[in-house]
Amino acid sequence: MVNARSYSDKTVKLLYGKARGCCSKCRVNVFISSETGTSQNIGEIAHIYPFGNDQKAPRFNEIALDGFDPSKKDEYENLILLCPTCHKEIDKFPQDYPAKKLLKMKAEHEEWGQRRLMEETANIGFSELDSLCNTLVQQPTLTEITNNFQIIEVIQKIEKNNLSDEKKNLLKMGLSQANLVHEFLNNQVNVVFSEKVLYQIKKLYNELCLIYQGDDLYDALMDKINAGHNNSFSRQAAGNVIISYFFHICEIFKK
Repeated sequence: MVNARSYSDKTVKLLYGKARGCCSKCRVNVFISSETGTSQNIGEIAHIYPFGNDQKAPRFNEIALDGFDPSKKDEYENLILLCPTCHKEIDKFPQDYPAKKLLKMKAEHEEWGQRRLMEETANIGFSELDSLCNTLVQQPTLTEITNNFQIIEVIQKIEKNNLSDEKKNLLKMGLSQANLVHEFLNNQVNVVFSEKVLYQIKKLYNELCLIYQGDDLYDALMDKINAGHNNSFSRQAAGNVIISYFFHICEIFKK
């Protein structure tokens, strides 16, 4: 991800995660694949109210008009993810893209991304799970893995982890596919396959929970699980289903 200026890693993950890796204007995916199959990020982080004190900067006069706090210029609320073409257009024609219009555009785009992810989650199948899980198990696993499939009330656990309504809805939708994940893992010829998947998820969780919690932890997990495969809603949906499954069986997040 592009981390220009002084954006925190948390801010960049939040921006890309909520935008689902797509331009907030044209909705093209900013992760493109080369002929060799590698993924490149062409996304650009743009300011809604401009950075710096150049009075000729796009929308500079709107800072005072809208009562925007200049100290928050580099925070998530003032940033929008765009492709290079849309970024150039928005800054070349600021009269057509005032700050309030961009804020509305960003909010509507994030709502669209949430709907798309939930739709893909409902349609997930073995092929998407196979792609994600095989990527996970290719990582080295040289430690003892213990299974503790204690089930607790999901709603209670969601509340305990201070998750937003957005993440609650994604987890609930992901849990609707819990039986599919269970069937997929148990149908593997390799008897340690499911344990390897569990190990990798717990390894990522144990690393990330030292830095993040709540919604930020969920977003960080999604970012890591889908690394290099951010140009597919179905892949993101598979990530949500896997996180939801291991959330449900109490392997990740606070019990």
